[in-house]
Amino acid sequence: MGYELRNLDNDIERAIYSQDERLILINTEAPIVRLYVNGQGRFKDGARLLLAELFLDVITNELARRYVDRTTQKGEHEAYMQVKQNI
Repeated sequence: MGYELRNLDNDIERAIYSQDERLILINTEAPIVRLYVNGQGRFKDGARLLLAELFLDVITNELARRYVDRTTQKGEHEAYMQVKQNI
């Protein structure tokens, strides 16, 4: 449905997909995201590449999760990472 800037209470994950809200949640606590967000909570003009990278990362995570969850490797972190890398 879109994306929303939100504090996810950690500085590790840059962005995640919320299935319940059908939104990509971009973490305003992530250091790289903070560099590209202005004081009004909006992306600066130079943030287009970061935004594209965050979307790609979240989409590949979701595709890998859906693919691996249909196999006998469900729950295996290494399987998710391998599928994500292949995508």
